[in-house]
Amino acid sequence: MARSPIHHLDGFAAPLILLQGLDDPIVPPNQSEMIYEALKAKGVATAYLAYEGESHGFRKAENQIGSREAELFFYAKVLGLDLAEELPEIGIDNLQGDLETTVAQPAPAPGT
Repeated sequence: MARSPIHHLDGFAAPLILLQGLDDPIVPPNQSEMIYEALKAKGVATAYLAYEGESHGFRKAENQIGSREAELFFYAKVLGLDLAEELPEIGIDNLQGDLETTVAQPAPAPGT
């Protein structure tokens, strides 16, 4: 627990997306949730997406794809880049612009 980033949030200023497996025994979901809430309170652009049935490293193909799409969407919005193709939107807190939200949801699996 001493190595947890939650103890080093003073140095966090860059946008951060958190992709959390809810069955993760290495990084418990509450640690990611605390980081997310702290960054949100600091005004840092952040998103938190939780994945049922996943551990430390995603195994389900739909979650591997969905999390990568969410990550690409996050980077594009934070960096102001145009996407080559449309991706499912995710909520991004403290994002300057049209997509500012207060709740981040996992991107749906392809085909849903």
